[in-house]
Order: sequence, then C-alpha cells, then structure tokens
Amino acid sequence: MKLSVIICTYYEERKAQLDLLINDLKKQTIKDYELIIIKGISPIGKARNMGIKKAKGEIIIFLDDDVRLGKNTIKNLVTGVEKYKNAIVGGSHIIPHNSNFVQRWIAREIPREEVKITHKDLKNDLVGTACWASRKDLYEKVAYFNEKITAGEDTELRASALKKGYEIILLKDTFVYHNVRDNLLAFFKQRFWYGKGIGQLKRGQKNKIYLFLFGIFYGTFRLIFFPLHIFMTDLNLYLRKEVESPINIKLLYALSDLFFVLGFIKGINEKI
Repeated sequence: MKLSVIICTYYEERKAQLDLLINDLKKQTIKDYELIIIKGISPIGKARNMGIKKAKGEIIIFLDDDVRLGKNTIKNLVTGVEKYKNAIVGGSHIIPHNSNFVQRWIAREIPREEVKITHKDLKNDLVGTACWASRKDLYEKVAYFNEKITAGEDTELRASALKKGYEIILLKDTFVYHNVRDNLLAFFKQRFWYGKGIGQLKRGQKNKIYLFLFGIFYGTFRLIFFPLHIFMTDLNLYLRKEVESPINIKLLYALSDLFFVLGFIKGINEKI
C-alpha cells in the first residue's frame, strides 16, 4: 500500500460533512489508497498518532473532517511528497463560495483562516493538517504529534521538522474548501481554544514562574494597547517587511487576539 488517508473526527454533528468528504475522495483521480477514520478521540494529537500507527502506506495524508476537496488534490499531494523527499507538503484552504458575511469577514481579517491558492510551490509555514502530507517515516525521524495539548500540535511538529532539516512546502494549484466558524461566538471560542493550546505548549517548554509572570504581563499589555491594536494590526508584518505600512484597521482581528490571550493565560497555568 503506497498511500494512507487519515481523517480524525470527533463531533457527531459533522457526520454529514464527513460523508461529503468521503464522496469527494471517491471522485479523485487516485483510487489506490487506504482510508483511516479515527472517531471520538481527544486530544487531536492522540487521534492523529493513532491513525499514523494504523497506516500501512508509505505516504500519509491528513484531511480535516469538514473540508471539501479541489480537483486533483490527492494526486497533487502525492506528487509533492515524491518531489520533495524531506518535506511536509500541503494545499491552500479557501472558504466555500456560499460563505456568509461573518465567515468572509473572518477570512479577510484573520491570518491563516484562509490561505489563497498559489500558482507556484512556496516554502512557508502555512501548511496545516486540514490538508497535509508527508512520508510516514517523518514521524519516526522527527516526532509524533503532541498528545497533551488541545491545539497547536501541527505548529509544534512543523517547527520540529524544520529544526531537523525538513522543508514546509505549500503546493501550487492544490487546495481544499474549508469552512471557518459561521458566527462570532463560535469564532471567539475557537480563538480561546487555540490560545489555550499554545499556552499548554509553552508551559512544557518554559519555567512555570516565568510563564505565569509573562502571561500576566502579556495580557495587561494587550488590554492597555487594545485601541492601538485595532489600527495597527499589521505591525508584526510591517516589522518583518512583509507589508508597506503597519496601519490597517481590523477590529475583528484585535478582538480575536484578546480571546487568544485569555486562552493562552489559562493554558500556561493549567496542568496537562
């Protein structure tokens, strides 16, 4: 068996979306693969590792249970893994055409919620487990997914792979449709969850007293400068010379950052 496709699913209400994804897989040009579905396992890192250990394929593809596939997505991922011997490759993720106003607002303002389709292969860190592929031996040579944190396990693994000399490649003309949260309450809960996962990750890497003090300082700093943050949300990009100006009004981005910070503070003070 050359290829294993792994889908981790937890919420029963996503069954209809999962069925649509399975139907998309049947329509792809590559037919010879094993499909592994891991149900009801949390944290997600544990579910992913279960899939890896069950997989018989030399190449492993991860797909989120709520994505829809673009044309030749699976073929392009396999070709990408074969082309880049030591790499994690993946596709862009774009919101569906029928997305509502809130979803389009989120995709427009929040980094990584939508990754535009590229027409050339790019080295960057925008590859996520919504559409991710590598050789199976990556996990033996680098690391498996962190099973202790609630979110950010793919971020940690990407960083570990880069340190081991692997590349992260966003493949050209390769994409999935991926819904973002369809209302603000769900979106802010998600940002809190992400922040909590990153906080848990940092807790395992740093001195706990340092992290507690840092969390208090970071949260206070964000609250004090919140009004400024609304108008200068691109400051980090500007300092990295990725944009020409730091001034860009993004109210939703600034608000979401507050929920991320609250989650981060909870994560660094929580036993895992």
